[in-house]
Amino acid sequence: MHSPKMMIVEDEILIASLFQKQFLKWGYDVFDPVSSGEEAVEIADKVKPDVILVDICLKGTIDGIDAIKTIQSKGNKFKVIFVSGYLDKDTLNRAKKLNPWAIMAKPLSLSDLKQTVETALRKN
Repeated sequence: MHSPKMMIVEDEILIASLFQKQFLKWGYDVFDPVSSGEEAVEIADKVKPDVILVDICLKGTIDGIDAIKTIQSKGNKFKVIFVSGYLDKDTLNRAKKLNPWAIMAKPLSLSDLKQTVETALRKN
């Protein structure tokens, strides 16, 4: 059985690096983090991740929600976990429409993240 493939979409370099190190420590295959929605759309189609951890607020012309919407429209199958430091009602409703596995508020605990990812991977 292969190690689950993780994709991180986060424009804060230190946070992206922390997530990447933790996923590697937990035994996942982790692609280099991407920092924009545009990059996420381009890379996800090539690498076919099992889980995408994506910040909602990203630099660039499209946010994390629009990036995931575009990736999903291409027929890619993956679990999405949104993270954000800012979850207003409208943003939360936009994210929920994409049926994410989870929406987590920053700051988040690494133990909660690990449990969320493990549960997402066990569920089909």
